[in-house]
Amino acid sequence: MDIRELKLHTALAAVTAWGIADRAEPLGKRLTRSEIEEQMRATGLDQQLKILGYWDAWQTGARGRKP
Repeated sequence: MDIRELKLHTALAAVTAWGIADRAEPLGKRLTRSEIEEQMRATGLDQQLKILGYWDAWQTGARGRKP
């Protein structure tokens, strides 16, 4: 491991995170619950949530954006 590169990348990540957090406007539009679910299905995340046992909580609204 190159310690100099690690420090450089850590500083870059910190400056990027600070810039994102300090923005007045969001980076993108806020998705609706149905848009989020559509993306989860398109990327296969829904299957991972089912395997991990979180899908039912998403469906009932216990997890994620409230319906």
